[in-house]
Amino acid sequence: MKPLPIDVVIPVHNAAAWVGGALDSLLDQKGFLGQIIVVDNNSSDDSMLAVQRWASNHPDIPLIATKETTPGACAARNKGLEHVETEWVQFLDADDVLLPGKMALQAALTAAADVVFGEFWFEREGRRSEGWRMEDHVDVGLAHGRLGNTCCNLFRTAAVLEVGGWDENLPSAQEYDLMFRLRQKGKRFQKSSDRLTVVRLFPEGRISTGNESRRRLQSFDLRLRMLSWMFSDSSPALDSGVQQRILNALFNVTRWLEPWQPEEAAKGYQVLKKFNHRPSVDIQLPLWFVSLARLIGAKRAARLRHRILNTILKP
Repeated sequence: MKPLPIDVVIPVHNAAAWVGGALDSLLDQKGFLGQIIVVDNNSSDDSMLAVQRWASNHPDIPLIATKETTPGACAARNKGLEHVETEWVQFLDADDVLLPGKMALQAALTAAADVVFGEFWFEREGRRSEGWRMEDHVDVGLAHGRLGNTCCNLFRTAAVLEVGGWDENLPSAQEYDLMFRLRQKGKRFQKSSDRLTVVRLFPEGRISTGNESRRRLQSFDLRLRMLSWMFSDSSPALDSGVQQRILNALFNVTRWLEPWQPEEAAKGYQVLKKFNHRPSVDIQLPLWFVSLARLIGAKRAARLRHRILNTILKP
């Protein structure tokens, strides 16, 4: 197919050691690369010097370097969006990389889509492991966090702008908030078979950080909003099996939140009770746990599991 130019937005915060690798990975995109937009987000190291050196070594690659002082990757991505000129946009974190052919494979799937989502690798200390398997059903994927991620997806630029871009108030799970808003607007999602993105686990280079309690509460609140919409008349009709899996996802984030904010988690248990939910085998819900939940109740099983894990992992 004829190459479809795709602009790339890279937010950068103290990523001097890694941003060169992210930029190098774009050289392997076989003619699909548009311009690169690098947004400095209050770096105190030599991140932008590294970017300037890379640009000097690759004068044939259009690169815009700009800055955004509002803290957070979402603010930096929104700043980068102001410079995007292509129909599709690739967001790439400064500590992640794309493997050869990623853009080409996903660009071939864009005709009837507004988001193309794929799979990814984790990489820690040079060792790679498969990331999570993505879901075929969009609503199940949204609820379980199995609809790609920021970097392994492609987004139609106009669709992102239509829903107001990235929410700059969110410390984490920002792409799922964005994709949920796209889903509410009726945007189309297309699954790709690729696993051509590498998420490198370097916590120091992440712009989006926040305390664990807040992160869990945000994920919980997002799933409550998802369920409220997905089970309403505004959403496409869901069969009972899909509804069960969405409730399973809410159960997961509820039990995940409970040790940190039990009063908020109680709201989740009340919603689940309203739907007479009983956990079934699913993501993060193995058969042994489901069997235990049927014996002693889902809430008690979740608390017991938490105590057992704390005992095992205690130093």
